[in-house]
Amino acid sequence: TGRGQGGVGVSGDSLDVLRGWLERFRQLAELSLARLTAELEASPTHVDRDARYGHMGGLVELYQPALHPARFYFRDPAAPSVVAYAHFGAPPAWLSPRGLADVLGEPDQRLSSRAGKAFAQHVLASQGWAYAATRTRVAFIERFAPCAMTDYVAQIYTAPGAFVR
Repeated sequence: TGRGQGGVGVSGDSLDVLRGWLERFRQLAELSLARLTAELEASPTHVDRDARYGHMGGLVELYQPALHPARFYFRDPAAPSVVAYAHFGAPPAWLSPRGLADVLGEPDQRLSSRAGKAFAQHVLASQGWAYAATRTRVAFIERFAPCAMTDYVAQIYTAPGAFVR
């Protein structure tokens, strides 16, 4: 059992589910658009051929929310996605900031997050992961090819605008 913040533990079962979910997310992000379309049983209505993410435009986006919460973005449809983004309006019980830290390790850097003033963006650029979280809640997880922190900031990261209290 991992020790959560404030003395709250993360159960081994929750960590196993989280590890499995992250591995599946990684596998899906590494598929080409055609293979991912087949895997997620997506139709043309699930594809946007003029999408943007971070500082990247001209992307193809696949989003099939009935089978996976992530949006997958492709620069080259024959290659793996350049970034995949899973947003959690109501995170599942097995998903926690402490669980992510236990599974992924400590971030390379923490940045301000567009998820909200109380959220920090925990970036593990060298591993290809980033997530926005407070001490108790995860808003989203990003998966991308491992890169330098400067490349993550230049291509993927979206700095938040001014927050209204």
